[in-house]
Amino acid sequence: MNRPFFLTAFLAAALSSGAGTSTNLIREPGTRLTADSFFTVHVPSKAGDGNFNDKTSRWVSTADGREHWLAAEFSAPREVNRIALHFWTDGHLATDFDVQAKFNNEWKTVREVRGNRERVVRAVFPTIRTETLRILFRRQIPDNMVRLYEFTADRMEQPVAVTLSAAFHGGLLLPGRRPELLLDHCEPEKTIQLPVSIRLLDEHGKVLKTRRQACVVRQRAAVPLPLPDEYGSYSYEINLLDTPVPAVYFAPAPSVYRSSSPFGAHYHSSAPAFAHHAGIWWWRNHDVYGRWNFYLSSAGKTDWSDYEERLEFVRRNQLRECSVYLGAPRQYSTILPGEPVTGDLDWLYSYYPPADLDAWRRLYLTPMAEKIKQASPFRAHEVWNEAWSYYRLRGPHGTAGEAAALFRSSYETLKRVDPEALVYATDVKPEATENPYAYRNFGRDLFDLGFLRYTDLLSYHSYGIMSYPRLEQLRRNLWAYGRDYDLWSTETAVEGKPFPALLESLAAHRAAGNGKTFLYTGDKWAPLRLDGKPTLYLVAQAALCRTLGDALPLGFFTADGIRVFVFANGGTAAAVLCTDSAEPVRVDRLLSEGSSLEDIYGRRFRHDLPLLTRDNPLIAIRPPDALVRRALAERLAFHGTERGGEMLPPVANRMKTADDTTWDTLLDHEIAALRRMRRQAADQQLYTTGKALDLLVNARIMLDRRAGNTVNSGTTRAALRDALAAQWREITRRTGNDGILPDTERLTSRAQKELQFAAMYDSDGDAAARERFLESAAEALANGRSRLAGEAVAHVYKTKSAFRSAKRLIRSERYCFPNGRPQEAVITLANPFGRELAGTLAVTPPDGWQADRTQLAYRVPPMSRQLLKLRLTAPETFAPGKIHRLTATDQAGQFPALEAECEIVRQVPSHPILGGSLSTGEFTGN
Repeated sequence: MNRPFFLTAFLAAALSSGAGTSTNLIREPGTRLTADSFFTVHVPSKAGDGNFNDKTSRWVSTADGREHWLAAEFSAPREVNRIALHFWTDGHLATDFDVQAKFNNEWKTVREVRGNRERVVRAVFPTIRTETLRILFRRQIPDNMVRLYEFTADRMEQPVAVTLSAAFHGGLLLPGRRPELLLDHCEPEKTIQLPVSIRLLDEHGKVLKTRRQACVVRQRAAVPLPLPDEYGSYSYEINLLDTPVPAVYFAPAPSVYRSSSPFGAHYHSSAPAFAHHAGIWWWRNHDVYGRWNFYLSSAGKTDWSDYEERLEFVRRNQLRECSVYLGAPRQYSTILPGEPVTGDLDWLYSYYPPADLDAWRRLYLTPMAEKIKQASPFRAHEVWNEAWSYYRLRGPHGTAGEAAALFRSSYETLKRVDPEALVYATDVKPEATENPYAYRNFGRDLFDLGFLRYTDLLSYHSYGIMSYPRLEQLRRNLWAYGRDYDLWSTETAVEGKPFPALLESLAAHRAAGNGKTFLYTGDKWAPLRLDGKPTLYLVAQAALCRTLGDALPLGFFTADGIRVFVFANGGTAAAVLCTDSAEPVRVDRLLSEGSSLEDIYGRRFRHDLPLLTRDNPLIAIRPPDALVRRALAERLAFHGTERGGEMLPPVANRMKTADDTTWDTLLDHEIAALRRMRRQAADQQLYTTGKALDLLVNARIMLDRRAGNTVNSGTTRAALRDALAAQWREITRRTGNDGILPDTERLTSRAQKELQFAAMYDSDGDAAARERFLESAAEALANGRSRLAGEAVAHVYKTKSAFRSAKRLIRSERYCFPNGRPQEAVITLANPFGRELAGTLAVTPPDGWQADRTQLAYRVPPMSRQLLKLRLTAPETFAPGKIHRLTATDQAGQFPALEAECEIVRQVPSHPILGGSLSTGEFTGN
């Protein structure tokens, strides 16, 4: 089946429509649109120009104040009983608004709308006659601005609001729920009769069921929708609505694995059914709510009410919250004075680091984390977003040194407030490769500055298709700096690709060892809803949540053109099957009589049917244990070809030749043997055998669950947490924070990772998995402790120097200065060591330039940074476009010399501009 990536009908435009056609009064000659405000060129008249698609053809209010209004003044009194508002996106709309008409110079509310979540919303009301109609916007998301493509108004022959009941869940058909078509008569003193015709169509347009009846409507009438007999994509053709209404019907996901689920999403589209039915329990708030300047005004007024309302949704549905901390109100921001903003809620504030870290901790991190701790049963706190990006870490403070200081300060505060939660630094481009949207060497600089000391895991963003080598690069960079942490992709999407590419990429993330993967659901990357309708991205992610559960990786391989990703789900296995073949492929040679196949909707098929195609990936349910052993053997053999894996090929052979009666015992034997060997192993042997051990322990957990084994690790989370903290303190005492004990810290961080896994499974009530991970954590901790006293300190940390001043382009490290006039520049010195560094920096300006100081004394605190300011004056006469170079050298040799590219201009811009298109593909960050 060749399915598009979104469903083909337009739900939002259909709802609240009505019978008959009429004239849009807003487009009549003589109608004038006015508003309380407008932003730049987005004047009120653009909300009535008939353009529903061009971003430049919108009315956009300012962000001043919460309430705004848009009014239509007709050339003469008109009868009207319906309006429609076409907002910009699903995430930029008004949730609360009033429809008002002017009578005798006074505004009267004729319809209130509360809790709207549709991009296109219609409101019907009793017929009125008026010269002026107004929409009073009372609440918007994600900020105070109204962003509106079009405002329409008309007079229906019969003012009947046609909607779908709450049981329709915005296009989700749920087992046991009976959605209805609701007819609400806005003039109940008149009884009317409406013919209703409803046809249920499958995804190919075939009519499956029909319902016809005459409805007598005085106040409200309800007509049940015919329901499909099996899972799939459908649409309803309803004679009273303008367009077909799409719907999806898929099997529910069990709610066993919530904290330990590897799949998450963003709040751009969220609903209780996305958790309780689709099984998506982890949610990241970035780009939706949580920025500091949303809750503290420039006048100093604190208002947490919107945030607390958001958290009530989290609390009510027991969601696992991934909370991103960024932004600062103007009084605590490093935003450039000339940077234009729309008001206190402008997102530009989240692109500049905070100016006052004490206020950041006291007024923002602490109260926000306290609130999250009370709302979410299992939490993660993320500091900033895409700090590597020129676009998202701007101004004189936009350096790796500043980011490291922010990460350290935030980590210590958040762990103190919420010690049970995970706290981590945002994506810093840990691949340590260059791209045109990133500061040069940013990821490598963060590693050199030791930022891994201030994070519980490694976060990254993985746009595009995931592969093992791509994830391996991240893991090896971690290893080089003494860490064996969990990996989280907190944003992923496969831009412009249909759902099968995304489904396979999600499976590949997990199969390669990634911990959690969050779909980025904003814009058109991987939305769960698009224009109000559910997408196949939602169906695909729900399929993985349903069939894979906690998805403990058991290996992956390719056979006969079929890519096979095998996972443990509770006590059974499941396998995601993908192919590039356009023709149906048989998979029965991989499976057995006890296996079945399932598509993304949850439709079950016999294992021997040729159904797998590139457009129709399948999940094998209950594949035989022989398939699991094959997957394990394939990966063990592969790791045997990697450096440090020389002892793994015999393990792979024994796994390959085991049978159902012997592999339980074999697993215990191989795990014990690997652990003994690892007591003497070092560096690459520890690295590679660690990946093998992960696979074997995962298989052991699956068999324990299946057999109902009572597992006793001999320790507790609390005891291991105390021992882990003591071991980190002893490591710090030995290193003085001047370097690392490589293998000691790798093993200690591995224990920390496995203790985090144990906490997740404890939250989910899975005692077998909890105890096995406690057992593994205790072993890794003991292995690390045995090396602590004797391992030599590796001096991997390095100081960093950075120069910043005004510039013309955001994506640039070339700085501009006015001719003949002084301008401030800032040099940041970042110190990763556990001791203070003091000395003098010698600055050499370009020929003909003047500096107010050429000797800059510095005293940089331990594991911190210092900003040194100077004023530079360029010559009055200059050659446009010529590059001038400033150098600075540390006389003590403690900080690296720097060279800054500078240019002279007649007029320095008040702020840099983007100077190019937004980023796409594998690189985000803008």
